Amino acid sequence: MSRIIGLIRALYEWTLLWAKHPHSAKALSILSFLEASIFPLPVDPLLLAMGFARPKKSFYYAFLTTFFSVLGALGGYYIGVYAWQLVSPHFFTYVFSQASFEKVVIHLQNATFISIFIAGFSPVPFKIFTIAAGVVMAPLGPFMVASILARGLRYFILGGLIYFMGERAQKWVESHFEAMTIGVSVVLVLTLVLMKLLL
Repeated sequence: MSRIIGLIRALYEWTLLWAKHPHSAKALSILSFLEASIFPLPVDPLLLAMGFARPKKSFYYAFLTTFFSVLGALGGYYIGVYAWQLVSPHFFTYVFSQASFEKVVIHLQNATFISIFIAGFSPVPFKIFTIAAGVVMAPLGPFMVASILARGLRYFILGGLIYFMGERAQKWVESHFEAMTIGVSVVLVLTLVLMKLLL
């Protein structure tokens, strides 16, 4: 566990340095799009790093992350609609098991809005749900509304903490990094349990 936390901290520290790159906003936008459709890693560390580097622009970064993440969710949806037969062998080999994916499909068929909202707000890999929604051709209206609300809440909460707390937020994250990493893992487990109970 300590080795995993060490790797995550190293990635976070590398991201802090990279966040000051002149094209960091473009990178944030691209990664936000990809994270919701095909990318395996969350974009939150880059949003935090860029916000810590420029706290007064944290809401702007939160907007970019939300906007392009929702576009990415739509991209994932259409991957499920039009390219599922092509990508599914690779998806089941490298991303998610077929049995687990079938459970996600059932959740989406029974409760599109709440499934997408929970996945979009929590640490659950969002792309699995966006692609699955396209596979079952879930109603696009609830899908989009849930994506906007979940991603907006998630990223604007982070943006607000950075804007109003600034350097204090960065010091807190760095001094409580291990506890925060464990906490995220616990939230992920609880989210999966909650989804099983509610959906």
